[in-house]
Amino acid sequence: MRAAESIDAQEIFIFGGASIYTEALRETHRLYLTVVDAEDTDADTFFPDYSEFTKVIENEVHTHEGLSFTFLTLER
Repeated sequence: MRAAESIDAQEIFIFGGASIYTEALRETHRLYLTVVDAEDTDADTFFPDYSEFTKVIENEVHTHEGLSFTFLTLER
């Protein structure tokens, strides 16, 4: 996180695994999420709780080849 503070940019994107997302979330002001509507998966890792992000900036629902997903942009 310290390295990010020295960058002169309006936004910095974090790509991770679960532990990277968990660490970065407390410093995050905006989330760009793709939420996949699928209950029957073998997934064992999930994005951490983001319930503090309550301001909806974008909420676009899409379907592709039978899979539903939402592009969701949230702010605290």
